[in-house]
Amino acid sequence: MTNEGYLEQYVNQDNYTDAYSLIESHLIDKADSVLFKNHIKTFEKTETERRLTPVQGKNYNKSLLKLRINFFDLIDQLIDQSWLRSERLNEISEYENPQEKKILPNDFLQELESDEKDFKKLIKEQSRPFRIFVSYSHRDRKAIDMLKSSFSGMTQHNLIEIWYDGELLPGEEWEPKIFAKLNTADFVFLLISQYFIESFFCIKRELPEIITRHNNDDDPMKVIPIYLKNGDYKGFEFGKLQWIPKEKKYLDKYKPKINGWNQTAIEFRKLIDP
Repeated sequence: MTNEGYLEQYVNQDNYTDAYSLIESHLIDKADSVLFKNHIKTFEKTETERRLTPVQGKNYNKSLLKLRINFFDLIDQLIDQSWLRSERLNEISEYENPQEKKILPNDFLQELESDEKDFKKLIKEQSRPFRIFVSYSHRDRKAIDMLKSSFSGMTQHNLIEIWYDGELLPGEEWEPKIFAKLNTADFVFLLISQYFIESFFCIKRELPEIITRHNNDDDPMKVIPIYLKNGDYKGFEFGKLQWIPKEKKYLDKYKPKINGWNQTAIEFRKLIDP
């Protein structure tokens, strides 16, 4: 992958720690370094604020927006300074027509400038909805319908977007798509049942990736188990995680069952929109 590819990936995942590190490795001018240091101070302060309010609705989104604006302000200023240096080089050069051959001293910045509009499309100056990835057994497909129904208020208000493998399009390579969605999720819902435990793909493929992200202190993704039915779940790592509803009632115990899903949605909304 090219440097620009890595940078786009970092920005798309709101991973500004690696994005700043990549840019710093390409700085060649003292003035750029001073500019970078000023922005990195703002970044570190804002990133600390974000980590102290992990995925807490408006405050979290506000910190994330500040991170995005600060990052692209740095990109804009670095490109502007690079063009100023280029103009000075052209003034003393022997080119017949300097205007036709402007040189950015830093090739990396030149490539960034050509892709800048594409990068900015990735980051809107408003909070995007929280991405929810659902890991479940296909034998519990009816649970997806209930989840979507109970969480529809948050979906309609653009607070969340729910993705599960039923969203795959005809002809798509399903496994790469699943892990791409998993890797950019803010929340992972585990729909726990005996069918989930029996699913090779859930337990052997998705769950290890999910737990790896959960155990990474630098990753803000949160894992939330939702227990559909009672069962023998001893020994699985998700057993250590707080689940909803907080009264720890299996959803099949609610009569009618949709009441359990509605309670789950109410408790989750308090997490993202307190």
